[in-house]
Amino acid sequence: MESSNPPKPPRRKASDKAEAILKGAMQEIMASGYAAASMDRIAAASGVSKPTLYNYFQDKESLFITLIEKLVKEKFQDFFSPQYFQEPLPPGKGEILLRQLAKKIVEDAVNQPEFLDFMRIIVGESGRFPELARTFTRTIKVTAFESITHLFANCPELKTHDPEVAARIFLGTMVHYVITQKLLHGEDILPMDSDRLIDGLIDCLTRSN
Repeated sequence: MESSNPPKPPRRKASDKAEAILKGAMQEIMASGYAAASMDRIAAASGVSKPTLYNYFQDKESLFITLIEKLVKEKFQDFFSPQYFQEPLPPGKGEILLRQLAKKIVEDAVNQPEFLDFMRIIVGESGRFPELARTFTRTIKVTAFESITHLFANCPELKTHDPEVAARIFLGTMVHYVITQKLLHGEDILPMDSDRLIDGLIDCLTRSN
């Protein structure tokens, strides 16, 4: 005689649970901010029990740090391919990569407003929770800044006396643009066409050689 008990749903793998927790944490933090977010609501949003949540992350800070690292790496890892940023490149390729990266930064600011909202939270909470901001900066350094510095040092048309300064000029210009135009809603106060900015920036960085 066949059992009338319904089959049990398949158990989620550990990686699936971790992903669900990070997704739930993102949802809760975006809705409430970091300080007001609670592990109870994160567990509910993730569809896991509170003990399960603590099995993966010992506290809210470690969960948020993991979330920061994941988001930043996912945002940039496809672009920063080792074949482009860890080896010498043929003439002209460095300028192409810089232009593509600058356009990606602008396009993501327009097409992924949730990342800007996430940055607002990090900046807003940095006074009370400086380690969160330091994690964001550290992850950007490892994921993007070091690769761009290497690019300036190893491309003939981009070589400068100080590749690190050149990388800071490039990233600083693009971050300033996103902050003033998008994060601080200054498009009508400090208007600047993104293509014009990118063309001028690339021209300055390559003509100086």
